Amino acid sequence: MDGTSMATPTVTGHAALISERYAQLNQGKGMPNVLLRALLANTATDAGRPGPDFQFGYGIMNAEHAVEALENGWYLQGELELGRSLTQRIAVPPEATAVKVMLVWNDPAVAKEYKFRDKTLVNDLDLTVNEYLPWVCDHRPEGLEKNAERKVDTLNNIEQVTLSRADLKGVTEIAMTVKAHAVAQGVQGFVLTWYFEVPEPRVISPADGMLCSQNGSVLLAVEGIQSPYSVELSYDGGTSWSRIGGMQNPMFTYPITIPADAPITKRALLRVVDAAGQMAVSPHPFTIAPQPTDLEIEWPECGTSGWKLTWEGNTAATEGYVVLLADPDKGAVFRKIGETRQSEFTVPDGVVNGIERPIFSVAAKVDDESYGKRSLGVLARYATPVTLTAAQLPFVESFVKYPTRYFSVEHGENIGVKYEHVGYGDVAVGSNLFALACTGGFKEFNADNYFDYTRNAKNIGSMTMCDLDLTGIPAGQNVLFRITGQLVSSYSENNTTARMRVKAGKDGDQVLTSLSGVTENLATKFISDWCYLLPAGQKHRVVIEFAGRSSNDFLGVVSVSLESPESENAVVLMYKENPKSGANLGVETVKLVLSNRCTNTLRNLVVKAYRGDINGCLR
Repeated sequence: MDGTSMATPTVTGHAALISERYAQLNQGKGMPNVLLRALLANTATDAGRPGPDFQFGYGIMNAEHAVEALENGWYLQGELELGRSLTQRIAVPPEATAVKVMLVWNDPAVAKEYKFRDKTLVNDLDLTVNEYLPWVCDHRPEGLEKNAERKVDTLNNIEQVTLSRADLKGVTEIAMTVKAHAVAQGVQGFVLTWYFEVPEPRVISPADGMLCSQNGSVLLAVEGIQSPYSVELSYDGGTSWSRIGGMQNPMFTYPITIPADAPITKRALLRVVDAAGQMAVSPHPFTIAPQPTDLEIEWPECGTSGWKLTWEGNTAATEGYVVLLADPDKGAVFRKIGETRQSEFTVPDGVVNGIERPIFSVAAKVDDESYGKRSLGVLARYATPVTLTAAQLPFVESFVKYPTRYFSVEHGENIGVKYEHVGYGDVAVGSNLFALACTGGFKEFNADNYFDYTRNAKNIGSMTMCDLDLTGIPAGQNVLFRITGQLVSSYSENNTTARMRVKAGKDGDQVLTSLSGVTENLATKFISDWCYLLPAGQKHRVVIEFAGRSSNDFLGVVSVSLESPESENAVVLMYKENPKSGANLGVETVKLVLSNRCTNTLRNLVVKAYRGDINGCLR
């Protein structure tokens, strides 16, 4: 990811860290947004045309310099009335080769409709530094690519004056003056900040234990170096060096490639040498090791035994691999669970017990204490065992977490799996609709037996609760297994192309009959409850199977629950489709769905509907 998609979170994250540092230095106080903007803009590394421009703004963010200005107190906050001015004098360090000064303020908002090219600035403050004026870009169409010029700025609420080595010749002190040229009312607050550039040859990146890989790209960032310069790499802590590239243009942040034949090491250093003989070396060593790729996991439909990891082997991984496991629900810190010299690993039985969403990764071993960059992780989707007593009922899975924790999902090539954030009924906040959707049909489909795995496997999907333990509930009792959802056929005139059934028992091979007397449910056009009785006092494997004959057939599951069978009569009444809202509505047919929530057969129920009159009263 790059471009603005990466720039936005990068700048946001650095801004948060700078704000945190401000709070640490100021008794926990929040950082004024105007100060944060001023520090980030004024300390940015200039890029593109000299000074501000319409392509790079004030440059490339340099959060390290921003924190340096913050910690040194190189800023002041003030306010001015109309016509008043403030001058701040500061000493210039003799080693400084440039000074950057910036004035920033929050201009008040005005409830006004502006025309194109109207001036929008309300309060106008002016900055001068030793009589030098700020840099101003030419906003006319013909001037957009011209260099900025020093002049009075009457358009912007951020102004910058920079002084070069030549401007600072013989200067030991500068006077920064802020004048209130226009203030609509009261006073205008502002921030004035400054930064001294002191040349020091530095390699900023790669360094400090960074993990790099052979033939991989790493960001080179240097300061205080003049172009052209060469780039050299050491694998032995600086004893020997090899040239790996160079830069002729004045670029000081760009990607370089680690040689494909680089050995595994945690003592790598990088240095640059410019034409003037200046040299900079990584302040601390970094690691080079191959990064494993194409990590995959194989596991049976149910259980945590026999899991196997495989990945693309790399001959550069001479010390073998470490296998890592993380629990994202408990901090996602990876821990080592084994080592191997092969490009496969059998996960020890029981190692994932208690982890609902295990994430595996592998890394090339460097030595007994360290390893290289991890592979992309893989999330193992297995069904967490469910053990229930009568006191723990009802148990509800409404798919708040992804993937589902309690079901193992299997599906053919023409079945897709979807999670949609759609709320129905009284499910928990954050619940999702889990769907098995058919993406296509085929001529050889066996319409006489939808669940014929020999012929229809690619159009069948299932969700299996692998280990449902009801031994904590006395034998002879039943538990109500309820599925709330919708079974949809792609053909409005034919509800038979989408079907669902439930199997249970010790091995999950007993087809259940619902309380409605149905073994294979057909499509409906509304949210339905499908209810089954499971014998208590034993373990079950519960399988919900869906078969779709045509594209867009689907099973959407809102929730799956295990409940105590309700012996008292209980019903739920809901809209089949919500009535329309709007003005001047005419006559509308409203369809209702009456759902039996008990285990008794109910007959001769009376349904009453009320409508509101013009005064909102029921009648």
